[in-house]
Amino acid sequence: MSHFFVSVNEGQKNIIEQKIVKIDPDITTFNEIYEAITRDMFYGRNVQVYVGKIDNKWVRVEEGLRDELSLMSELELKHIKFIVQPEEHTGFTDQSIQQNEPNTFNRMMERARQPYFPMLKRVDTRYDLLYNDVIALLKKEQRNGWRGTESESFAKKFVERLVAILWYIDPHREKFISRSLKLPDIFDELEQYQCNGCYNNFYHTGHHKKEQLSHDKLEQLIKSLELSIEQPWASEDKWMDFINQVILLIENVKKYVNYLREANKNMNVLHNSEFPARNPGCDLKVYTVEASYDIHSKYQELSDFLLEKDNYEFFDLEEYTPHDTIQKYNYIKNLQLSVPVTIYRYYQGNYLGTINYIWKIPLRDDHRSETENARVIAKINEELPKYYTRQMRKNALKKVTPVVLRTLYFDLTGDASTTNTISKEIEERLRIMMQLEDPSIVVDLRTNNGFKGKKFDVFWDEMEAYFNEVNIYFDLLITNIFI
Repeated sequence: MSHFFVSVNEGQKNIIEQKIVKIDPDITTFNEIYEAITRDMFYGRNVQVYVGKIDNKWVRVEEGLRDELSLMSELELKHIKFIVQPEEHTGFTDQSIQQNEPNTFNRMMERARQPYFPMLKRVDTRYDLLYNDVIALLKKEQRNGWRGTESESFAKKFVERLVAILWYIDPHREKFISRSLKLPDIFDELEQYQCNGCYNNFYHTGHHKKEQLSHDKLEQLIKSLELSIEQPWASEDKWMDFINQVILLIENVKKYVNYLREANKNMNVLHNSEFPARNPGCDLKVYTVEASYDIHSKYQELSDFLLEKDNYEFFDLEEYTPHDTIQKYNYIKNLQLSVPVTIYRYYQGNYLGTINYIWKIPLRDDHRSETENARVIAKINEELPKYYTRQMRKNALKKVTPVVLRTLYFDLTGDASTTNTISKEIEERLRIMMQLEDPSIVVDLRTNNGFKGKKFDVFWDEMEAYFNEVNIYFDLLITNIFI
């Protein structure tokens, strides 16, 4: 792919300023560059082509627009100038125009037969980069492109809609892959994906709230893209392979939309439920591990600790297990100890992980007590953390009476002089405090009047120094007056 400095003049007047143009390998003549830049601005006008190594020394190309672009690389030239002859200098008469009419018609037909692709954008943003890479992918996979200038509107709209959905899901590709919904293979050929990069870098590097995938937004983008692939051009045989890949992309996005809807539905059911999502009755596993005569060295410390413990004296296994999740799983799965133990495992769900308790039991089966086991399990169940749904919290707050709220206010502030006019407002604020479940609010109320930190020490030292200076000045002034 080459780059050239290109400008267009009408006579001596510069019409299109010199700019750098990227030339695809498919472009072979000067005419293709000229038409791409001018967009029929000077239709039917005589054009001369000049080339050069620098922009102040020009050489005229004898064959003009019809000449091959390869001469630029052969002669190591980088500058191209198109000079359009002014209308008054074209020298056309009515007779000459009539003679040229067949040529003009042939030119229109030739242009209609050429493949059309939307113009590349100047890359000011990463979005523009994705837009240009999608067009490059189309030129690679669909060399025939669209036909005729009448295709311009729906071709550009199709590219815009495809780029919009690719840009939206770009930061979340790993989420799709985790659901076995990776992008179709053809889109893996985009330049940034070839080098294991992404287009929306700002999503990962910017200090802003990360926008999560929305099923409403995804549905909107899908419907917009479907409008394009339902058009007649998309049913042509030459587009079949590419459109099939786009349809596969749409189907995968629809599956993810269904997943988001189902997850949202389940979460709403859970939030409105009057029962916790997890409870020991359903998410608890208790089993016995018999003693081993030959144990691995990594279990020796735990085995020695258990020997000093009484039977049915439980403790948390966390401090003896590795921090890595996989290693912890294998540690508990392959547990080997010199004494028989009972393992209590409670799965809390989500990122909270599993709570693991362990206690020693007698070596002989006839000395073991199911009653003691049940007593230990009941005691552990009482100590387990409680997780309440939103509806359960609302139900509990409704039971809190104004008397309890006023008592809480008195305990926190020591102020029992609240009048009836403001008591309702204070009660409402206390309700909000309880709903937020932020202990720091309560702590601040109790310590605000007696702040003991050193955060403001610098300020107080400066203030003390200032007033000491002022006092010395006034003391000297008063002394001089009396003297």
